[in-house]
Amino acid sequence: MRLSLLIPGGLAATLLLAACGGAAPTPTSPPTPTPRPAPTATPRPTPTPTLAPLTFDLEASEFKFDRTSLEVAVGQKVMLNLSNKGRFPHSLYFHGYDAQNRLIASALAAGASQSAELSFDKPGYYPFYCPVPGHENAGMGGMLRVAGPSTGAAALKVRAPRADRPITSRGATTGVAVGVEVIGFELDKANLGSSTNKAGTGHWHVLLDGQYVSATADLYAILQNVAVGSHTVKVELHNNDHSPVSPAVEGSVTFTVNPPPTPTPGAAAPTPASGR
Repeated sequence: MRLSLLIPGGLAATLLLAACGGAAPTPTSPPTPTPRPAPTATPRPTPTPTLAPLTFDLEASEFKFDRTSLEVAVGQKVMLNLSNKGRFPHSLYFHGYDAQNRLIASALAAGASQSAELSFDKPGYYPFYCPVPGHENAGMGGMLRVAGPSTGAAALKVRAPRADRPITSRGATTGVAVGVEVIGFELDKANLGSSTNKAGTGHWHVLLDGQYVSATADLYAILQNVAVGSHTVKVELHNNDHSPVSPAVEGSVTFTVNPPPTPTPGAAAPTPASGR
């Protein structure tokens, strides 16, 4: 005798799925990618503009240069072409720039010339002059302006005369050149004496043995008929209206004027006189 087992349809389906290996797996989500930062562009350095070189053509004669004012930017290359058109030896030096002076002959013979490549790295005003003894005191000089930003305080230096270089008297014609170096201050010849002042702008005064002599916005003042003996020259920065700048900016030097040499019978007096 056979036995039959009747299984309801729903339960049969469940048993069939279980017999085929169990429940279906739950799908896994793919991993979320980690965002990468966008690459940062490296800025290119701004190229420094190159200044075109300058050429200074100067002629020297008795006792002057044909140009008394020169201007150059800090670091700019300069080709100096110097020609001696005079009868005596002449040359050109810059106060405050000894390294540049070593590239220039101390004296060029009459009719000679020289070229030298120079550059100037300190902003300010610097006197240039003929280094042959006696020529600077005869007024042979001028002004070099090196243009550029100044970061320090205003300064004023006496470059001539010098304590270690006595000057030989020429009597009533004895001249003494007072040359100054100016840094961090603008010289303004056009407004010298004006009632309108501008900070950091003006001129300078020169005093001899405590007595006022003159005011100028050039780099040289020539003292005339200076007596034999020891003297002190003082220089001061002033505003356009002649009031002194505050705080005071000054400089001074003590120098000596020696008596003229005793002439030797039959000997001609030297020209120009010795001393600077």
